[in-house]
Amino acid sequence: MRYMEDGKTLFVPPGLLGLLINVSSSILDPVLVPILGRVVIHEMMPKRRGLYAWSGLHQLRFDKVVDCLVSDLNVAGTERDVRDLSTKTALEFGALEPLLMLYKRRLLEVLGRGVRLHSDYSNAQVFFVLWALGHCGERDADALVNTVLRNSALFARAFQCSVNHAMWLQKPCSFWN
Repeated sequence: MRYMEDGKTLFVPPGLLGLLINVSSSILDPVLVPILGRVVIHEMMPKRRGLYAWSGLHQLRFDKVVDCLVSDLNVAGTERDVRDLSTKTALEFGALEPLLMLYKRRLLEVLGRGVRLHSDYSNAQVFFVLWALGHCGERDADALVNTVLRNSALFARAFQCSVNHAMWLQKPCSFWN
């Protein structure tokens, strides 16, 4: 998914659009949180040369997260390309927990307690699938998504990733602690 500022257009991949069309209107709002909300939060997060900047100590902390994620990224390219992807990954990683909290709150407000969106998956699992689908078609999406999710305790809890699971890291990076 991509926002094109010059035409004020949001490009949504056809598969994602098909998913949205097949969702009933009563759950459309919560379902959009992991897909569209990540774009909004990502744009609001501070960046070195962006509209907002981290304070000195917060920038150092963010740089440590970026450094930690660099070691987990498995992509080819120049050191600069890997660093840029790690920075993007850190921003996505930082947005994941607030998005999940918003998603859960919107589900509760719209559907009430105890309602499951899918009979085979928990609502948290559906969130992570939707969040990952929101990256379809992006460059290095597989590396970004896998790195963020391998470092997410929330993902590990939702999918019950055990010690020997491919999506479990012994020493994950931490954004919020």
